[in-house]
Amino acid sequence: MSNNLVSPIEKFRPDEQEIYLTLKRDLSWREGFGILFVKCTPVQKSLIIGKVEQDIPDKKIDVLKLEHSIDNLYDLIAEKVKDNSINILFISGIEKSLNLDELMKLDQEKPKISHEKGSVSRILGHINWQRERFRDDFKCCLVFIIEKYTLKYLVRRAPDFFDWRSGVFEFPVDNDEIDLLQSFVSLKGDIEQAKQRKVYEDFVLFYQKKDIDNKEYFLLLRKLLLLGYENNFERYLDQEKQRKAPENSALDQNKDIDIDIDNKENFLLLGKLLLLEYENHGDLKFLYSVIKSNIDKLDYFFARLLQKWIIDTCSEVNPEEKEAILGIVESLCLDLSQFSWAKWSNVFEIAITGLETILNFHPHETFPEQWANTLNNLGYVYSNRIFGEKAENLEHAIIYYLYALKVRTRKTFPEDWATTQNNLAIAYTQRIRGKREENLETAIGTYFLALQVRTYIDFPVDWAKTQNNLGNAYIYRICGDKEENLEQAINCFYQSLKIYTKESFPEDWATTQNNLGNAYRERIKGDKAENIEMAITCFKSALMVYTKQDLLFKRAETLKNLTNAYRERIKGDQAKNIQMADVCSKTALEIFLNNMSINSK
Repeated sequence: MSNNLVSPIEKFRPDEQEIYLTLKRDLSWREGFGILFVKCTPVQKSLIIGKVEQDIPDKKIDVLKLEHSIDNLYDLIAEKVKDNSINILFISGIEKSLNLDELMKLDQEKPKISHEKGSVSRILGHINWQRERFRDDFKCCLVFIIEKYTLKYLVRRAPDFFDWRSGVFEFPVDNDEIDLLQSFVSLKGDIEQAKQRKVYEDFVLFYQKKDIDNKEYFLLLRKLLLLGYENNFERYLDQEKQRKAPENSALDQNKDIDIDIDNKENFLLLGKLLLLEYENHGDLKFLYSVIKSNIDKLDYFFARLLQKWIIDTCSEVNPEEKEAILGIVESLCLDLSQFSWAKWSNVFEIAITGLETILNFHPHETFPEQWANTLNNLGYVYSNRIFGEKAENLEHAIIYYLYALKVRTRKTFPEDWATTQNNLAIAYTQRIRGKREENLETAIGTYFLALQVRTYIDFPVDWAKTQNNLGNAYIYRICGDKEENLEQAINCFYQSLKIYTKESFPEDWATTQNNLGNAYRERIKGDKAENIEMAITCFKSALMVYTKQDLLFKRAETLKNLTNAYRERIKGDQAKNIQMADVCSKTALEIFLNNMSINSK
């Protein structure tokens, strides 16, 4: 370390200085609530805080240093800002609450257990669900000082809270600067990379064997699944095939590696799911109990089993039987993708594998209509996929929809064209890449295209569905007058409810009631107190339907919305309102924590 008498806060390197100036400019201009993330080393942290205090003297700056693991960040901040007009609050040490070292040890020793509920820190559920309270109650900018791995971890495990960030500032790190997590990794090894490298080394030895052991082969596949490296695995196989001469490759000598058919349970499960799909035409309640009781079997192995079964079966039957079988499998894949719990994320991978296999039997040149239908379904599954980066999944979905529309034209297939336009609009509403306002304008325009075919008279149910989706887009709309956008949203939801009655479409009715409640919460026009009362009524109505086990996720979301409505309520006894909000929040949080899974990426 240098012994120069120059103050440490004057020692930013040129590459650090550029990031710091951007951060300083943001903090200087910012007024009121905000969330910033600053990724840096402990040494840089001291320089940053000291420099900000020196360069922005007109703002009151404080530091909240978390010395130990906590479950409730809100209360600590509330205590810090109580009776203090703090403008900028630096928060450091959140890593202690994430228990990263314990998680990494568990992942190394018992990877399957590390993927189960309870392995995610409770602080993440807390900040996800309390984010509205942070915004409403704190008038200062919260600056989280985080270390190398923490940023990626927060993106994956606290997406709701992270989505409210105003900015992320990543300071460059020298090779000789190591943070807390890196210190741990230097002793234990980078868990993900080390395990991946070990499995790949096993594969090298595996390929050198003269005889292939199927059980060993699938054991290695399962290891890669737990690591979440399916794509890397495929690339690795390609590299191995290129590296080895085809005539000497054990893999090439056994191109059609048989799946271990001794695993009768998996074959019986596949048969049961296909039979349920065939007999019940997509009624999810028949699939739910089977999936729930066999979720441990629905993994990478099962996906490959489905793939092999489709290929083997459809290669041996006549064209009519082949189309019938593919139709049942495609319906099953779509129904599997309806179960969106994080801990059931593997069902999406199974659905994608099935649909991609079906696509091989329906090339564009000879089966254009079926090809477009499968692309539309792939777009739907990718829109809801849990594995992978959300932004990347949505881009895949948009591409699939656009390709499907090359066949599904309004002139040739008007109903299918409208369906894909509706789905495309949903993807644009959710899209992360690109400018948010432009994505929403594209979504709204695309919904109106769908409504040219999906009219109230000709297709009332589809019309109601698109009206409901359009209402959501208007709630989020950035362009135009906010008050008018919200009135448009409310009108869309009421239009939808003309068809979606509680008696005929209970779940769709409940979804629309929940959306209508969100619109009334945000409503500008009219009396604020009355709007909140309407929102509460809507949320309670939705909860009357969201009671079944397969609707728990929607129940938790609605309880979260009801929590916010009670906190904002003007009428009634304030103490009771807060009490009701706390009950709703606690119930919603318990549902989520009981169903969290660490295996979403």
